[in-house]
Amino acid sequence: MPVKNNALIYENVYRTAVIRHGIWDQLRVDHGTEFYLSLYVQEKMSPYRTNTRRAPFIQTTSKQNHPAERKWVEFNSRVNYPIKRALNAMVNEDLINMDDDMNKFCVSWFTSRVADIGIKQVISSWNNHAIHGKKVEENKKTFILPSIDMLPTGEEAVSAYERGGGNLRSPEVFGTDILAGNKQLQQLRFDNLLTVVSRSFSIVL
Repeated sequence: MPVKNNALIYENVYRTAVIRHGIWDQLRVDHGTEFYLSLYVQEKMSPYRTNTRRAPFIQTTSKQNHPAERKWVEFNSRVNYPIKRALNAMVNEDLINMDDDMNKFCVSWFTSRVADIGIKQVISSWNNHAIHGKKVEENKKTFILPSIDMLPTGEEAVSAYERGGGNLRSPEVFGTDILAGNKQLQQLRFDNLLTVVSRSFSIVL
């Protein structure tokens, strides 16, 4: 996502993960304010967890999230940092103008999808390395919801949070997509990107 936002993180990360894998006994995050909505819903859903004796979530400094930190070193070195170096070089050479909405959208759209491909390759590599250990995608003991209707949508979660006195910023508009409203061309754009980047990304990594 172009900008960290509670509603986007809840809808695209937390809710998607819970629908796919079930509710974990405990979430561990750092002290970033972008997780408030996810933690709010995790607490509301806490009676459905497998082990209700544990706190539904813990906020610690990122350095104390030991298993996650070990993996982030790999993700940063193979995905985030190479992309960041390339983008900074392009800005310094005046090849992209991040003050222009069109440039901003295109760079954000392209970068997030390149990163997604890189992340999938790192996960595959991690799960197939010779060192014995847990796989990245290994599922913990979770409670699978009988119906996704039990889990509030992003809009419902935001409304409930704000009714309880909380205050959240709305997702920011980040640039302009000239293909907005044309699903066919958007899919064609994505398919073309996937074909080109998938062939070349392993060389970059």
